Order: sequence, then structure tokens, then C-alpha cells
Amino acid sequence: MAVRMNVFSQLWYAWRRLRRRNRFTKVVMVDSMDGLPKRLESSLYVVGGSQPKWVVMSCPCGCGERIDVNLMRTQRPTWQLLLQGGQISLHPSLWVPKEHCGSHFIIRNNHITWV
Repeated sequence: MAVRMNVFSQLWYAWRRLRRRNRFTKVVMVDSMDGLPKRLESSLYVVGGSQPKWVVMSCPCGCGERIDVNLMRTQRPTWQLLLQGGQISLHPSLWVPKEHCGSHFIIRNNHITWV
């Protein structure tokens, strides 16, 4: 039984690695959360106009979980956004709790580095 679970676990993790994205295709600026589409696909959405407040994305692991990243320093936790030439970098890394999918990654110039 333990061997069977081990094989299942290995197949499950291999499947998760295969469906992961390695980059976000584009950055879309919207004025408010109301401007977000229902399906986020592989785009990063910067919410807040000239003073960004949120970055919203679909989890790049493929689970479909929506991730809202806070950029406002008045609320915790907060991330730093670097937007250059239509590409985004976020600091620190992003982590989705294990109750959802457990993904942990870094975004630099729209590229995803899995941790």
C-alpha cells in the first residue's frame, strides 16, 4: 500500500509540474476590481490606475485559484511592484497556502520562478 501511495504522489507532483506556467503573457491595467474579467487566464492585472493598489492573477500552477496581491503599504502583508516596459516584478515571493494548492513562486519580468 505504501508503494502504491508513493507512486501516486510522484505522478501527482509530475502532473502539477507539467501544467505550471513559466510566464505571464501580458500586463493589463484596470482602474478598479470591477474591471477584472471573470476568467483571468495568463495575464497579470494591475488595479488602481496611476497609483496601483493590487496585482490580480490566476495561480500559475493551473489550479484556477485567484491571487490578489496587496501593494498598499497601509495594509499587511504588502508587496513591492516594479513595472518596466510592460513587464512586472514582485517582491517578495508569493505563496498560496497548502489548503489551496501550496504554490510558491517569484515573478520577475513576467517570468515565474518556482520555489
